[in-house]
Amino acid sequence: MLRRFTTHKDFAQTPPDQVLKRLFGYLRPYRRRMLFALSIYVMCVTLTNLNPFVDRILIDQYIAVERREGFYLILLLALAMHILNQLGAGLRQILVGRTNQHILYDLRCQLFNHIQRLSFSFFESVPVGSIMTRFISDLTTLNDFLAWQMAILVYDVSLGLISITLMFLIDAHLALVALLTLPVLVALGVYLRPRIRDAYEEMREAGSRLNVFLAENISGMRVIQAFVRQNVNLSEFGHKNSDVVARYMHTMRLQAWFMPVVELTRAAGLVAVLYVAAQEVGLRPSLTVGTLVAFTAYINNLWGPINTITNMFVILQSALTSANRAFTILDTQADIADTPDAKALASVHGDILFDNVSFGYDPAHPVLRDIHLHIPPGQMVALVGQTGSGKTTIASLVCRFYDVTAGRILVDNIDIRTVQQRSLRQHIGVVLQDPFIFSDTIANNIRYARPNASMDEVITAATFANAHDFILQQEDGYDTICGERGAQFSQGQRQLISIARAILANPRILILDEATSAVDTQTEMLIQQALERLMQGRTAIVIAHRLSTIRRADQIVVLKQGTIAETGTHTTLIDRPNGYYAALCKAQGR
Repeated sequence: MLRRFTTHKDFAQTPPDQVLKRLFGYLRPYRRRMLFALSIYVMCVTLTNLNPFVDRILIDQYIAVERREGFYLILLLALAMHILNQLGAGLRQILVGRTNQHILYDLRCQLFNHIQRLSFSFFESVPVGSIMTRFISDLTTLNDFLAWQMAILVYDVSLGLISITLMFLIDAHLALVALLTLPVLVALGVYLRPRIRDAYEEMREAGSRLNVFLAENISGMRVIQAFVRQNVNLSEFGHKNSDVVARYMHTMRLQAWFMPVVELTRAAGLVAVLYVAAQEVGLRPSLTVGTLVAFTAYINNLWGPINTITNMFVILQSALTSANRAFTILDTQADIADTPDAKALASVHGDILFDNVSFGYDPAHPVLRDIHLHIPPGQMVALVGQTGSGKTTIASLVCRFYDVTAGRILVDNIDIRTVQQRSLRQHIGVVLQDPFIFSDTIANNIRYARPNASMDEVITAATFANAHDFILQQEDGYDTICGERGAQFSQGQRQLISIARAILANPRILILDEATSAVDTQTEMLIQQALERLMQGRTAIVIAHRLSTIRRADQIVVLKQGTIAETGTHTTLIDRPNGYYAALCKAQGR
């Protein structure tokens, strides 16, 4: 069942058994490989437990009685067992490592695929750094738990059970003495369990906050340096970094209780066994030196698994915390979803109708109210209004980034809520005020909507967008690698690349959001020429303040406080007394 994104405070509400069941589902596709690896683990466990048994035979039946016949054969057998054990260890490491990477691949793909389908409201409420933490930290923790830790647990549990069985077979009395200290570990686990779980949750959240701060500061470095915020931000980073360290050390202090206690219980058990054995040696013929050596080896074999199991509890708490964080995103419901019977929008003429549309990001505070607007195919409509009047919101609603709260939007007389989002957006091209350029070649940025487009098509689109000349001036031409967000290009050059991208996509509907702002006059002319070519024969919704863009519109829609205040052409609106558009033109000296 899907749900909206929640904070880590909701994680503890999910029962651990349900989380574990869901986690183990990621192992299912690789169960045969894991079973084969586990069978090798069992073989290695068997060989490990046979070693003390062989040592016992060598000591009691050969060394103690100075017997030579068959000694070297037993010694070769012990060597062969060690070699086979090491070969098995190498093979199981390869198998588990391969499974490890495949599970991590699956987890990343599932999370990335789901994130791409979430609505804009999710990304407006969740920082990028928090999402990155899920990909880098949480998924790695889950993958380590599912592959490596579970395999190690199987190995050590098998080793412990066999060791206990052999200890009782060798000497039940000494076995009971050795196990008397186990209740101490059980009591400690009960005491520390909730504390370690909470500590891991707090540590993960502190790390997430640090990642969010780091991501924002790297993205906003130009603003940071412009306002000389380096020292202030360094101080804030230091506080958040210190918080991560403090919470990590708190978690480690809790976890550090396990190792000393495990070692002390092992030492206490061994001392108790040696003490009892010293009292009984000579009284029981079965208590030989070889038996005592084998028994102490099995005690050491037993406490290794106990150490793993106690540490596994800590690892389990970390995995459950990471799982809840990752699953919270996977269970987040997209606000905008296709209906089960949604159909593909095969072709579009470009007729758009806003039928009494109202909308609010917060339903209690509407941004648009009773918008009725008809845009015939091939017509250019300019949206004019003050900041916050709803211009960009109208454009977002056409793309169905949000759903209307009242009324409906029709494309070619079809309610866009009844068609598949993908098919709708394939017919819409968007050119933003601040175009997003990916860290790829210029050619691949242009062919972003059509990855299979030929190089000739890319060059044609760039030529139509007036981008060809400046691209050829780059050292590698169309193969030039764009830096992050195209930082090495000017605002106008990035805009021309984004226009070329839209031209190559060949949409029927265009949305131009302040596409000519923040550029010099010469570049604006190039962009205007490119946009005119792009808009030919297409329905265009243009958001702009510059009259050079607006005045050629077939229809100008003036928005004021979320409602349509005026509609008309430049000619009909310019002379309207007391009109908002006329006042705007007057302010710009036109």
